[in-house]
Amino acid sequence: MKKLTYFINHIRYGGAEIGMVRLLAGLDEDEYDITIVTLKGSNEDLVDELPNHIEIIELGLNRNPSIRSIREFRKATTESDVFVSSLTPSAIIGPFFTRLCRSSNVYTWRHNSENQFWLKKLLYKLSYRISDGVLVDSDAAYEYMKEWGVSESKLSILPLSGVEMEKYPPVEHTQGSQIRIGTVARLVPEKGYPELIKCAEALPEYEFHVIGDGPLADEFKTQKPANVVYHGRVEQEELFRLWGTFNIYFQPSRYEGLCITAIEGMACGLPVIASRVGGLTESVVEGKTGYLVEQGDIEEYVRYLRKLAEDTELRSELGSAAAERVNDHYSQAALVEAFEHSIQEDI
Repeated sequence: MKKLTYFINHIRYGGAEIGMVRLLAGLDEDEYDITIVTLKGSNEDLVDELPNHIEIIELGLNRNPSIRSIREFRKATTESDVFVSSLTPSAIIGPFFTRLCRSSNVYTWRHNSENQFWLKKLLYKLSYRISDGVLVDSDAAYEYMKEWGVSESKLSILPLSGVEMEKYPPVEHTQGSQIRIGTVARLVPEKGYPELIKCAEALPEYEFHVIGDGPLADEFKTQKPANVVYHGRVEQEELFRLWGTFNIYFQPSRYEGLCITAIEGMACGLPVIASRVGGLTESVVEGKTGYLVEQGDIEEYVRYLRKLAEDTELRSELGSAAAERVNDHYSQAALVEAFEHSIQEDI
């Protein structure tokens, strides 16, 4: 039995967190004793997707952390065969804490190729240096880590998606229906919502559906045009239903890691229009599963959105190829296999 500790900021609906849940749920409970440690707490709905045998320790740094929880964290860290940390600041704190506890087999995630200010970059470099391995979820993040001087021998690519294809409703592309363009993401600046609003204004004949919440939610609701339907955060069952009502998936992000939601759209058989950034350049195959556009090029976003909206046969062709690509490269089984391959030499 291998003791695995996963250290992360919180368990909420974000790409890194959802990927973690799917990864840990896919590991054999007869082989892994798993503990998740969070800095700030958990979303109960997402926690419910975890198997019951996984222990969760909440440090509660957003309120008053207890001495007991800190001691439990130290005990879990000391006893770990594998320690994984994810997201800022956990990915910085984790490696240093494990070394204080004299732990080994320490892995740190890098989820995107976003530029960092100098102090944050320095702290990350130090954390990668003392880690045994650095996990990246895209080729873009892999190349970015090489530019930072991280040795290739430390780097492992794990597309942190873990999609269970049977859960995603296949979309039927039919003629004559109202075109519904879907976007699922947190409402934060990097997801490109100003660009989405401009595209919706240029295409008033189509419906744009936005699912997610975040700090820009209030601003977005006041600025969106009438053809944008804002759903906010929805329950998982409702999200699966909405996936099946879309015709196109749109992701105008300014930067990205893997972008799980684009992959989930592809799993439903949706063609994707996305920015040419980060992991989107790997999941979306140009002209085969969708189209990539230089970030911020509103004219090109609009051109490709209209092209797909007006061609049912093309949407169906690209959507079928998209679903096949997810099944081959981004399934839960593929994620678990890649993770175990990355850590097996150290344990």
